[in-house]
Amino acid sequence: MFFNKIRRFTLAMIVTSMLSSLFVQVNASKAADYIMEAAVGYDDNYGLSSHSQGSGFAMYDFLVLTKIPLNIPYLELTGLMNGAYQDYFSISDNFSIKGGVDSKMVFARDRLPVTFSYTGEVYRDREFTEDDLNSQQLALTCEWSDFARFIPAFFYSIAWQNYETSFGDAHAMENPFSAGELNMHGDGKGNGKNRKIYPGESRNDRLWMAEGRLMYYISPFLTSEMAVSHTRCSSSQKIESYRADGISVSLFKRTDAWELSALASIKRFDYDWYPKDSGGAVDRRDLKITGGVGVSYFFKKYEFFLKADITDNHSDINEESYLSRVLKCGISRLF
Repeated sequence: MFFNKIRRFTLAMIVTSMLSSLFVQVNASKAADYIMEAAVGYDDNYGLSSHSQGSGFAMYDFLVLTKIPLNIPYLELTGLMNGAYQDYFSISDNFSIKGGVDSKMVFARDRLPVTFSYTGEVYRDREFTEDDLNSQQLALTCEWSDFARFIPAFFYSIAWQNYETSFGDAHAMENPFSAGELNMHGDGKGNGKNRKIYPGESRNDRLWMAEGRLMYYISPFLTSEMAVSHTRCSSSQKIESYRADGISVSLFKRTDAWELSALASIKRFDYDWYPKDSGGAVDRRDLKITGGVGVSYFFKKYEFFLKADITDNHSDINEESYLSRVLKCGISRLF
């Protein structure tokens, strides 16, 4: 099993490196940014279940960013490639390969940057195979930078998520854990083992998200950000469809060598439908409260970091409530 994990990790990193080299060759006149990260930690509820089980883990991440020359005024194109591998010590591993491009244009005498982005991702999970998916996302970000101490911004995205395993086939295994959450993945965490099964049906989700942000520079070393968001998930499996509204607040304090961060958020989910054991349906509403703190130390091109996160999900359905705590530390390097 150990050698199989090494082989899958190596394959994921090789594919990412080969794809990222295409960006570097396109932009041979300018150096690309490479960021490599490794971390270890402990997750006390890796399945996000009411019956929590914990495991230690190791994480490896490789990111490439490179500017693609166009020689067009007020237009900047950036390519991205990312490979991530997570190795749980008690269960099987997961990995993702992501690629995308950002197109940034500047209007109103450099005061209004507008960014269009496309991202594609392949995610595979050896433990929770129902989470295997191929996803694509289009996003728009607008900022207004004409103020001295704060920057308002607007973000809108739409994502298409196509799951590899049919809905009924995946949950016939009576896996008591709900879906994972990674970047473009759904926010609602899926539903537990008591869901109604639809054998052989595929699952395809569409995610729309709109978010307003306000960044405020309290001092040269202290920055705060507040965001409000609305999300709509429309799934081919009605039990996975929901609407969500959230608000978050974060603080960042940065010096030459240190950075301290704190984040708090609250999000309410209203699901379209949830089945009763006796037939029919019941209302399901979740309230997810999240908090996190982090500290980083910078030395030359290295970053040493320690992060702690906690998520408390309260649901009308007891089986869908859970508490998750994750602690990790690691090192990253910019090349």
